[in-house]
Amino acid sequence: MRFSIMKRKTTGDVLFELFVSVLLAVILVVTLYPFLYVVFASFSDPYRVVTEAGPMFWFKGFTVETYLDVLDTKDIWTGFRNSVMYVIVGVSINITLTILGGYALSRKQLKIRNVVMLGIVFTMIFKGGLIPNYILVRQLNMYNTIWAIVLPSAINTMNLVIMRTGFAAVPADLEESAKIDGASDFTTLTKIALPVTASTVTTLIMYYAVTRWNAWFSAYIYIRNRQLLPLQIILREILIEDNTGTMKDGANAAEVYRAETFKYCTIVISTLPILIVYPFIQKFFGKGVMVGAIKG
Repeated sequence: MRFSIMKRKTTGDVLFELFVSVLLAVILVVTLYPFLYVVFASFSDPYRVVTEAGPMFWFKGFTVETYLDVLDTKDIWTGFRNSVMYVIVGVSINITLTILGGYALSRKQLKIRNVVMLGIVFTMIFKGGLIPNYILVRQLNMYNTIWAIVLPSAINTMNLVIMRTGFAAVPADLEESAKIDGASDFTTLTKIALPVTASTVTTLIMYYAVTRWNAWFSAYIYIRNRQLLPLQIILREILIEDNTGTMKDGANAAEVYRAETFKYCTIVISTLPILIVYPFIQKFFGKGVMVGAIKG
């Protein structure tokens, strides 16, 4: 006979679970409500959004006219195109250098790997600063070019550490077997190490992509050509500088109201690509980070 022993929950256990559930529910509401507010406001009647203050739990007169205004704004499309370009080019450089650097630093036959790693980790604590970086970008003739955005942040130190640790966790027997069969280091990397650490690579690609998509400070410092500005700079101008690009001198009240919802629509459009991609690779996150964190 098989017996199952079930522990009966005490009053303290029930109260603790209730407390945790309520706490998580509150955190969920606090985290989710600002996003829902922006979505509701973006589809609502501009006049009611401005004049009816207070919380918003549903649309106030559903309309998509402001979205049509946003999609008809040239700067939005230019910024969107540039952000996509920065993500594709930047992430390609990021993940390539991170993989090559992480793999090299994980090899025991590299005698100076610990010294090199110490120098890399040192940059997490001490940085050159904004002014030296600015001078360096100007001296390398990268100012006001795409390279001023993608090259100075080519490798994230923490991501490199995660990738290195992920490669170090690859079973040595697999690599030894490949070496016996005559595989080169590059073949071992592409055919053995990368497939084993695919979840880690996918996670780091997402990390880099989100960082690239949300980045605005580098463009704010190094880019003066409006044709190269990313979407986040355009969004900053709309939100902070109140420059919608749609209002003219002598704008009437309706245009002023619509300018307010214009901001919400731009926020939704700028976050939509990440929201679409994230659910498809979320499953890799936990496994990818753990692979790069278990073994040092």
